[in-house]
Amino acid sequence: MMILKKAIISITILLLLTNCKQETFENKNNLKVILPNNHYINKEYIGKIIMKYPLDTIELKKKDLRSTSLLVGKFKSRKNNEFLEKFKDSLELFGKIEENNDTIYFKYKFSEIGVFFLEGLVEDVIYLDKYYSPNSRLISNTVKISEKVLVEKK
Repeated sequence: MMILKKAIISITILLLLTNCKQETFENKNNLKVILPNNHYINKEYIGKIIMKYPLDTIELKKKDLRSTSLLVGKFKSRKNNEFLEKFKDSLELFGKIEENNDTIYFKYKFSEIGVFFLEGLVEDVIYLDKYYSPNSRLISNTVKISEKVLVEKK
């Protein structure tokens, strides 16, 4: 898991250093967030996000690399894209493990009772040709997620 996290951090740094085209949009048709119906204090849950990738029309070659990650946090109120981008480093990071899988699994837990929002960004990044080179072409797509959760005492 630590290797995956380091790989995703390295890819993010490459993203900042290379030319990129980035689009952020909120479109529930491109993803489905699946959470348990009931949430209780101090219990760990596993959520999942199933993506229909907008960048799936790009045919990947042997030298190309696709990276999909989820940055998610728990908040008392809804947050906008700018807030999430600004505080990206403080969000929990999860990644897609299998190349041909369209699902990202993530763990979460609440330590107090109340209404919360799971807010985050799903980033789909494709490095075209020579993905370790500064001359790589980078295409990325970011989708915001926001799910309201009621946490109760069991």
